[in-house]
This record gives sequence, C-alpha cells and structure tokens, in this order.
Amino acid sequence: MDKNYLERCLSGGSLLVVLLSAQALASTDQGVGVSAQDVSPARPYALTEERTPCANFAPQRQAFFGDLHVHTALSFDAATQDTRNRPSDAYRFAQGEPMGIQPYDKDGKASRVIQIDRPLDFAAVTDHSEFLGEVTMCRTPGKKGYWHPACVVTRHRPSLSFLLFGVKGLINKERWGFCGENNENCLAEGDTVWQEVIEAAENAYDRSESCSFTSFVGYEWTATVGAAGSNLHRNVIVRDNGDRAARVIPLTTQPPVGTTDPLALYKWLEDYESTTGGQALAILLSECGQDEAC
Repeated sequence: MDKNYLERCLSGGSLLVVLLSAQALASTDQGVGVSAQDVSPARPYALTEERTPCANFAPQRQAFFGDLHVHTALSFDAATQDTRNRPSDAYRFAQGEPMGIQPYDKDGKASRVIQIDRPLDFAAVTDHSEFLGEVTMCRTPGKKGYWHPACVVTRHRPSLSFLLFGVKGLINKERWGFCGENNENCLAEGDTVWQEVIEAAENAYDRSESCSFTSFVGYEWTATVGAAGSNLHRNVIVRDNGDRAARVIPLTTQPPVGTTDPLALYKWLEDYESTTGGQALAILLSECGQDEAC
C-alpha cells in the first residue's frame, strides 16, 4: 500500500466540507454543464464498476457537503438511546426526507420528526463493528440470546447496558455466553448485519448521470485500551460497490479475530485492497488519552 495513502485522514466534526478534484461525487451546481461523453476520457482515476458517468464533472472547485460518521440502531451506544432507525432510514434522512425519532409511544410511533434543510451530497453509515451481531440479537425477538440477562438489561435498562457492554466487551475484550462457545452465533449475526449495511448503501447510491447522492459502505473501529477506557476511533470508508465490500468483514477489537492495534487496521485496509482490487481508508475520529475526555 502506498505510504501516502495510509496517511490520508480527516479529523474534526462529522459534517465535512470536502473539496474534491478526483472523486465521482455528486454536484448540485448546475452551472457546469459538461456531457459525460466529453469528460469520461479525461478523468484522473479509474472507475471500479460499470456505471453511467456523471454528466456534471469538473476536476476542481466543487464543494460537497456530507456526513461520514453516522450511527443507527445497529450500534450499541445509539441503541441504548432507543435509536430505532436503521441504515436505510439514515440514508433517506441524508437525502432530505423527514425521519421520526425517540421517544416512541407504546405503539412504536415516534413523537418527534426531524429533517435537514438541505440534502447532503454524500454520507456513510459507520456503525460500530463491535457488537454488530449482539445488538441485533438482543433486540430482535426469536434471535439467539434475546432472553439472555444481558439482552434483557439492554432493552429495559439502557444506561446500565451501555456500561455492561462497554466494560465487558470494549475494555475486557470478552463476549457474552449467548455468542456461543466459539462466538459463532454473534459472528454469523454480525455478517448478516454487515450485508444490511452494504445493501442500504447500494440502494441509496445514485448511479444515474445526475449523481445526486453518493453513499459509502463503512464502519467504525473503536480500540478501547487501558482500564480507563481510552478510545482510538477510526471510521473505515470503502470506495467501492457492495460486491467488493461483501468480500470482507469489518475488523473489530473483540475475540476471536479482534485487535486494538492500529497497525492491524492498516493491514486490514491493505488486505482489502489486495483481495478486492478496491480502495478503502481510515478516518481519524478522535484519539483520547487516558486523562482526556472523549
């Protein structure tokens, strides 16, 4: 992997203003009227899939607004706040549709509705790879572990659940018994959830020549180190389509395949590229020291 590629990262808030000269992202500026036929040969990058070229393409000076740090009901921390919207809901919200949020009444109807005043140009749902299977298992009737005490606490005492999962899973790097002797139950469910993440991004991506919205497959890798729970957050963003993203599974920090070593995350990126022929990058979200607040 090219050294400069590993060093490409963004830091700060999740709402980004990105100036792109070589990305096939959408533009809402109708002042640049260039046909796909005129610009396709001049693009300084190769497309990784068969698709209609964007009609409005300019190599410089187009600003795009998006969000590359979005959690849904698939993330253990968002779920403890009674977040019920899933990746497909998040992408619709990013494109300007209204979305119901908590609190919910006894019939599951949202009491509040939110909507952004301007649709975003791009977004990535980056749910935590940690507990990707467990969260769904605990909140879906009929799933293995649904009646496990930890799952009951998750549904009825969310603040305590956050502590339980944080200490046992993130700090102690342990899984609950309902995951199975070799964690096969949670790993299998996690793979199913990953497919949902991919499918939602694929369905939201505008591949027409208007290129009005770009969705990225992604996840958050959170290495919690030390007894104090210091965090190393990285959002992993995949450039490619769902077919390539589906060939891998997100890196986690939990056993049996997890690690808290950032170099292992770079190895994951390198393996992704060698396995799929695609590209992925890790964005620094925050790096909290032992005496710093996250």
